[in-house]
Amino acid sequence: MPTKPIWLRWELNDSPAPFGHDSIPTQDNSLEPRRAIGMAQPVPPVILAPVDDFERERQWLEQSLVELLDSEYIPEAVNGTIARCATNAYIRQRMEGENDIDGIAIAILTEMQGFDFSKSFFGEFAIANAISELLLDRMGIEPCCGRAQFRYPDAA
Repeated sequence: MPTKPIWLRWELNDSPAPFGHDSIPTQDNSLEPRRAIGMAQPVPPVILAPVDDFERERQWLEQSLVELLDSEYIPEAVNGTIARCATNAYIRQRMEGENDIDGIAIAILTEMQGFDFSKSFFGEFAIANAISELLLDRMGIEPCCGRAQFRYPDAA
């Protein structure tokens, strides 16, 4: 019994097409343009509202970050210093006009790489993520799919 050919689809638009073709054969031997199949959509940016009172913002973030860090493990004296340095980086970014939470997280991560975390359970990634989580929580956005209140989107 003869077997039917198995047609494979290229999954990435930027992958080279076989033999230089820009189309791929379908099961009925017609050609269709290559396209992404099953690729996730990019996550839209989260834009923060402008800050009206930088000092109040500084106090809120520093206090919230210390409380979060202290609640993760045992409270450590260095958590206050970490929170102060990270909050300074955050405020500096906001004063420079950065409102995209991803850009802020990258800037905090980059700046905190110079911090000595040897007396802490945390590192620069944990701090940048913690600040992002605090900001998202304050906006009412679920920061992580592992939390109990997370709701899966309705199937379309």
